[in-house]
Amino acid sequence: MHRPTCETDAVALFAASTGKASYMSGGIDLINRMKSGSDLDDVIHLGAIPDRSSIDVSGDDLIIGAGVTHDAVAKSRLIRDNLPSLCSAWSSVANVRIRMKGTVGGNLMARERSYDFPIVAIALGAMLEFVTATSDLKLTDAAGLDQMGKSDLLTRIRIPRISKQSLVLELRWKPYLAFALSFLHEGRGISRIRLSVGSGFDQFCCSNIDLNTPLTVARIEGRSNEFADRLAADLPRPTEDWIATADYRRRLLTTLVGRKLGDLGGAQGDRLNG
Repeated sequence: MHRPTCETDAVALFAASTGKASYMSGGIDLINRMKSGSDLDDVIHLGAIPDRSSIDVSGDDLIIGAGVTHDAVAKSRLIRDNLPSLCSAWSSVANVRIRMKGTVGGNLMARERSYDFPIVAIALGAMLEFVTATSDLKLTDAAGLDQMGKSDLLTRIRIPRISKQSLVLELRWKPYLAFALSFLHEGRGISRIRLSVGSGFDQFCCSNIDLNTPLTVARIEGRSNEFADRLAADLPRPTEDWIATADYRRRLLTTLVGRKLGDLGGAQGDRLNG
């Protein structure tokens, strides 16, 4: 096991490995893969690298270190003051063991469709900062996560326009599907609705409705079925497997998104308004 003290050294160690290598932070995903029979020749532990667990605000951007745990996201006063719907959504993710040890960076880099932080990052338009073997720094949007190389090391997640965004998360229907809805606010109205999905699909993907004239919550509630149909129709075909057909997943997604949009001023009002 290697314990580098800077990110560039970590990437160099990974790239120089002659066998199967893996980064390790919280270790939840890595240990699960090893229990399932995955063998490794090199483990690059990231615990000695400073500043990977910081949470900061820069301008109107929220910057979350890749080593921040799920529990820290849910309990962060800084996040609650600036993007309260993220804290609310994240407070019940997984179990205590995973929340305390698992990191948001590990959740992203696992690239597992059943994991939850990727759909949150995509819904909120997050930019991901990587150190790579060929350049010191590379930025990509969260939707482009699958294009990053195996040795590329995620360092920070930058969520833009935090004062204007809010989030709703639906995880109760896994493994049928899971999704996140984000809302971009302008004044007293909403100017964009974004739906992102992971579980129940073959790839992480999203769809948007851009409203030229911002609509109030009440008007969106009144058109909830219309907007749900549009958002679901713009996504690729869902997965078809022994759990559910693609058509069932599509109908379920449309129904659940419609319910969320139809209740923005009710049960979801606290999340939207902080």
